[in-house]
Amino acid sequence: DYIANLVYTDGQKSFFSTEEGRAIPVKNGDNTRWHFEYNLKDHLGNTRVTFGGSMIPGSADIVQTSSYYPFGLVMEQKNYNSATTNYQQNKYLYNGKEIQDD
Repeated sequence: DYIANLVYTDGQKSFFSTEEGRAIPVKNGDNTRWHFEYNLKDHLGNTRVTFGGSMIPGSADIVQTSSYYPFGLVMEQKNYNSATTNYQQNKYLYNGKEIQDD
């Protein structure tokens, strides 16, 4: 479900979309903080790299990389999940449109 730039999944806040990327809520007990991810785009507006803040000050974690064939077919995509980080896949990649993988 969508309310403006705020996306809900199963009635819970999933992420807030911005011009530069998105903000994802991270729960810590009763508190919620927002983790920001930023998109690097090519000259056509296609997201090539998504990165976010790291636990190490002054550095960033690469979350996802994508390459495309002409007309939007994904050539190569890599998600950088590990045992300590569980990143949500960014579905707004080619021309900023949501990938429908249902």
